[in-house]
This record gives sequence, structure tokens and C-alpha cells, in this order.
Amino acid sequence: MRSRIWASTLLVVFAFGCRESVAPEVVAELHPLDTAYVAVAMGGGSYYTLDVSLRLTNTGRTTIELEACGPNASTPIYFVAGGNDGSSAYNPAWACTGGGGGVRVRPGEVRVDTLRLHGSPRSRFNPSLGSLQGLMVVGYVVGRERIISSPFRVSLPVP
Repeated sequence: MRSRIWASTLLVVFAFGCRESVAPEVVAELHPLDTAYVAVAMGGGSYYTLDVSLRLTNTGRTTIELEACGPNASTPIYFVAGGNDGSSAYNPAWACTGGGGGVRVRPGEVRVDTLRLHGSPRSRFNPSLGSLQGLMVVGYVVGRERIISSPFRVSLPVP
């Protein structure tokens, strides 16, 4: 009898302990304001840049906290994936440093960020720049979770 009570108590403590350690699920939508963008040639056409505006809507019940790009930055840390060769469109050497505290988005709140992306039309000539054409997505990191945008298309200007 004693072992049954002890086992029941242990089961209850374990069950509640596990529930409390699970992070709340991030429920949000991230969409580009446009579905297509045209990059602008820079450096004599050796690389390209574009500004992508994204709308983040917190559709959940808890506040989302994104890490900021730097101490005085209001833009969250982000990553870009896609391109015709599947590589990143964003040069990591130009990425933000982080450590800026939290960018908070309360339940029901909407925020818009404009991100400047840099890349190359042909990543094989300069692999550090990544490919900047084709379908792309942007992602924000929230703890161990990722919020991934709906895709948008990037094209290069016609010469």
C-alpha cells in the first residue's frame, strides 16, 4: 500500500514537472508584403540588394519574444533560405550580431520589419554571397522554434 501511494505521488510530481518545463507553442504568421521583388545591382553588378518587408502577426495567446539584432536594434535576428541553388540569400558576414534583448510581440499584435538582403546572381563565383534569385523564405528564431514566412520570388533586373 505504501509503495502504491509513493508511486502515485511520484507520478503526479513527474507529470506536473514535465508540463511546466515544456515551452509554450509559438503561434504566428509571417508574410512578405509583396510576393515578388526585383533586386538592385550594386558594385557594378557583382552583387545585388533588395529590401523585403514582412508582417508578423501573433495569433497565439502568449507574447512572442524575438532576439534583436543588436543593443539598439528593433529588427529581430533572421535567416533567409531559398534561391535557385537552395543556398542562403543572405551573406553571414553581413548578419547582425544579436545580444540586443527582446523584440516583443503581444497576442493579436502585428509588426512590420523591412530587411535588407544581399546576394549574388551566381553563387559559384562568390560563394560567400549566396544566390539571390528564385523563391525565398525568411525565418525568425524564437527559442527552439522557427517562424517561417510564406515564400516570395526574387528576380534580377533585366539588363
